[in-house]
Amino acid sequence: MRCGIIPVMVDPETGCVYVLLGRNRTAESYPGSNAWSDFGGTLAQGETPEACAAREVAEESLETLVKFHERAIMSQALTDGQYIFKICTEADTHWVVKFKWNPAAIFEFGSVHRILSSMSKLCKGYELTNSEKSTLKKYRWFCKDARLSSILQHPAIVHTKKNLDSASISKAQATFASRIQTSVQPQTHTEARVIRDIKPQWLEKDSLQLFSIPQICAMVCQGSVSCSKGICSQLDQRIIPSLTQCIRMLKFYCGKSICVWESAPSAETETVPETETEP
Repeated sequence: MRCGIIPVMVDPETGCVYVLLGRNRTAESYPGSNAWSDFGGTLAQGETPEACAAREVAEESLETLVKFHERAIMSQALTDGQYIFKICTEADTHWVVKFKWNPAAIFEFGSVHRILSSMSKLCKGYELTNSEKSTLKKYRWFCKDARLSSILQHPAIVHTKKNLDSASISKAQATFASRIQTSVQPQTHTEARVIRDIKPQWLEKDSLQLFSIPQICAMVCQGSVSCSKGICSQLDQRIIPSLTQCIRMLKFYCGKSICVWESAPSAETETVPETETEP
C-alpha cells in the first residue's frame, strides 16, 4: 500500500490555490522517473498509514514542509482529521493537507538538495564549506551537540568510523584535500567519524514546484504542461486518480476554515538522530 500527502497552499493576496508537487529523480529503475508526484511511498513494517505519510513528506521535501523530528506530530494530526480531505483508491491513500503559504520552500529545498547531491557523489570524508555549513544551519540540519559540532548530524547522513593516517587518504580523496573533514586531516592513527553516504530516500525528489489548479487540470487531461521555466512537465501516472479527485473536491473545501500545518520556527531537537556506522 502506498501512502502520501498532497500539499495545498493558498496565496493570501490573490486567493489562488496551488498544489505543491515534487519531481522524481531521473533513474531508469525508479517508478515515475522525472515526473511530478506527491510526497509518499510504501508502508514500512509495523508502520501506520499516517506515520508513513508523515515520514515520506519529511524525507522527500527535505524537511521544507515537515521537520523529521515532527513526524509523530504530523501523524497524529492526520489521525485527528487535521487535513482538507482524504482520498482512497485501490492502491493509494492520500491526505490533502493545507500548508502555510510559503513559496520560499522551493528555494530552501533547492539549496539543501544541491549540497546533499554533491555529498552523495563525493562523500568519503567530504568536508562542508563555510557557505554550505551556513545554509544547513539556517535550515536547522545540524544537531545541537557540541561534541559533534564539526560533523553533520542528520538521519539522511550515513557515517562510518575509520582509523586514519596520512597514508590512508586515497588519491581520489586528495583531489578534494581542501574539503576533507577536520577530523580527517593527516594525523597518526586517529579514529575519525566520516561521512560515507547519503541515504537514497532523501534524494528521491530533485525539485519542487507550485502548480495552479488550471495547470494541474492540464497535466491530468493532456498528460503534460509547460512550467514557468519552459520545461514540459509530466505527472507520475500513479497519482493521476488521486489528483483527479483532488481538483474536483478542492473548490468545495478551500474556502472553509481549515487547520493549516506549519512547522514551529524555533523547534529543534537536542537528541542525536539515527545514524549508521560500519565497523
